[in-house]
Amino acid sequence: MVVIENVNSIPVEVNMKDMNMCQEHGKKIKFFCEDHSKLCCNTCAFKHRKCDNVDELASISSKEGQELQHLNKTLLKLENEIASIMAECKLSEDVLSETTASIAKQIDEMRDRIIELFDKAKTKMIEEAVTFKADEIKRLGEINKSSSNMKENINELLPVSSALVEHGTPQQKYIMAKIIKEKIKDITSNITEQRSKFVTPTVSLDFSKQLVSLLKEEGIIKLQVERHHTDVVQIYSTEIQESSEVKEETTYLHKDVVQIYSTEIQESSEVKEETTNLHKGMRVCVNTDIE
Repeated sequence: MVVIENVNSIPVEVNMKDMNMCQEHGKKIKFFCEDHSKLCCNTCAFKHRKCDNVDELASISSKEGQELQHLNKTLLKLENEIASIMAECKLSEDVLSETTASIAKQIDEMRDRIIELFDKAKTKMIEEAVTFKADEIKRLGEINKSSSNMKENINELLPVSSALVEHGTPQQKYIMAKIIKEKIKDITSNITEQRSKFVTPTVSLDFSKQLVSLLKEEGIIKLQVERHHTDVVQIYSTEIQESSEVKEETTYLHKDVVQIYSTEIQESSEVKEETTNLHKGMRVCVNTDIE
């Protein structure tokens, strides 16, 4: 029987899919240049040797566990946000396809409405024209009937009067002249009356100015496009920025500590040097006295 102890203590190696390799030199990343925010391999570290803050990952990586956990949560939030944007893009594509497909239907519906309006107007205009024609034909018929009666009267008088002109006695001619005068008076009055009433009727269509103007326009239908902007609250980049600011402040604090420490060492060295010089001077004085 084999007893396995401390299973949790066995380190698990995670495949980083070459993300721990320098893309420029193909070597394993071992350093980080704080001045340029760059992960470095041995070759990169040599190029950044003049930088003030080039740290070995082995000495600083233990501090990054909590930050990585925070960044990982932020990354998951960003992934959800991107998925939401992709879903909105798909929805926008569907809406755009639907509205594009409805364009032909909308134009057909508008065309059918216009055709319906023209059909109704056509029926109404024909009915009115037929009614007007009937009234005018009746009026012209009355004028024609009256003119026909006058022509019959003339046709009755003309043969007799013509014969009397050639062969009638003076008395006959006198009587006929009186009769014809009265008839001419009546006929002339009737002709004057009919002339005043007589007109030549015609029918035509008067289209509205709006319709004529519409037919002259080329762009009677225009495509209207809209883009509805969706505001996305960018909270994740702010979190990352705040994290970076905290890290930057920590770095500045470390720099100040190192600078103070370096100053203390320098002051200590100066004191030590002065002490050494003092000792040397004392030794010189002693030797002089002895001499």
